[in-house]
Amino acid sequence: MRHRMIERVVQGLLVAAWFSGLVAADRPAHATVTLIQPGPEGSDVAPYSFIPSLRRGNRETQYAFTDVDESGVSHAFETNLHFALPPDLVPPGEEVSEAYVWIVYSFDFTGFGDGTSDPGMIACHEILEPWIESDVSWLNRPAYGPAFDAQSGINQLGLVWCDVTLLVDAWARGTKPNFGIALTNPTPRLIGFYSFEATTVDANLRPGLVVETLPIGTADADADGVANVSDNCRILSNPDQADADLDGTGDACDVCPGIHDPTQADADLDGIGDRCDFTAADLTGEGIVDEADLLEFARLAASGAGVPFLDLDDSGVVDTGDLALWLGIHGTWYTGPTAGAACGQLSTAMLIPYANWWVEHRARPTDEFMSCYDVP
Repeated sequence: MRHRMIERVVQGLLVAAWFSGLVAADRPAHATVTLIQPGPEGSDVAPYSFIPSLRRGNRETQYAFTDVDESGVSHAFETNLHFALPPDLVPPGEEVSEAYVWIVYSFDFTGFGDGTSDPGMIACHEILEPWIESDVSWLNRPAYGPAFDAQSGINQLGLVWCDVTLLVDAWARGTKPNFGIALTNPTPRLIGFYSFEATTVDANLRPGLVVETLPIGTADADADGVANVSDNCRILSNPDQADADLDGTGDACDVCPGIHDPTQADADLDGIGDRCDFTAADLTGEGIVDEADLLEFARLAASGAGVPFLDLDDSGVVDTGDLALWLGIHGTWYTGPTAGAACGQLSTAMLIPYANWWVEHRARPTDEFMSCYDVP
């Protein structure tokens, strides 16, 4: 879901039209809106895995995709963008209300003859270290963090935008250094962006950053009646501010509801947090979720190897409380018993008392049927 500021902008490709509509229509009278486009300090570069030492500064078009050729050679591109924030971006007594980066992409097709028609995805990441446009190659490209926003279902020419409100707010307040954002695409859809350096292309098509500021305490990006400064879910309306797992992220936004997870990590960008997705349930790594995973939880807990990724309540120890939380994840992804006929078809419900014993006493029950699951 996108916020009021993007909703107010007509989805055309001309920045002038965007900005005119943005500052003129349906915005709070006391809002300040700033448009930032490439200037002397703006930078962009797209390192390329196929020629890892190639420095790609000053190239007119940037890319983001992941693909391999018929010989299995990687042809991945990533794009880095840096916007220089003006020192007066946030006037005295105001705060960042909303901020978005947009990127116009110039073409979209499958690369290297793979023939796929799957839609593309663009993910935005915070860059974590400084970089110089003219020096960046695949070998020394800057590190970036997990995706904080993504746009999927891309199957035609057009526009991609990312919500950078929290990041720009941190940059403006000086609590984080401004190293820019990285764009990645985990799919083989080949997407090219008009770049800062694309001097032969109309400047209106180049990447842009638009920032809205409001008086401190009045910004309410999702219009739910709770000011940004206090809102535990700034991207979706949640007037009740419910936060069942007390991790600081409201239930409406939480990628892993019910599991305390302040990081909100979601490595595969599927909208399901790492702590409660399929891989969190498939502890044996067999591609199925069954009773063996329950016993693997118990084994890891007993051995101490389950800390911290199985410490779902962040208590510092994996215990029966964590097992109770994990059973909900296990049940969500369960694909059925797989024990052989010689062992019988043992249900999860039958094994839970044994798993609880194992976790609580840090010792394995001696029942012979445990050997059916190859748990040492």
